[in-house]
Amino acid sequence: VYKHCTTHLIIPSVLPSEKFLAACAAGKWVVTPNYVLESMKNGSWLPEGPYEVGIFTSSSAAFYPVRQWREKVTKGRITGAFQGWRVLLMVQEPTRRAMFKR
Repeated sequence: VYKHCTTHLIIPSVLPSEKFLAACAAGKWVVTPNYVLESMKNGSWLPEGPYEVGIFTSSSAAFYPVRQWREKVTKGRITGAFQGWRVLLMVQEPTRRAMFKR
C-alpha cells in the first residue's frame, strides 16, 4: 500500500503498479535497489540521480520519464497528478488486469 509520507520508492524497473504510479504522481524519488546497496557500502546516502529508474531501449539509450515528472511536480509546474498524461498499461495477467479496470 502506498503511503503519502513515503520519500523514495525502490524498484528494479518501471512497473505497472499503483504504488509506482502514486510515487510518480507525488514527485517522489523512484530508484533501483543499487541505490540502497551502494549507499550502504559508502556509509551514507548517495545522490539519488544516478539511480533513478529509467526505460532502456534496444539502442542502449535511456529515457527517464519518472525524472521528468518528479522535476515538474517539485518545481510546481504541474498542479495535478498526471495532468496531461495519456497512459496505456499493457497488462497480460488477468488478475492484475482486473486491478486496473476502474
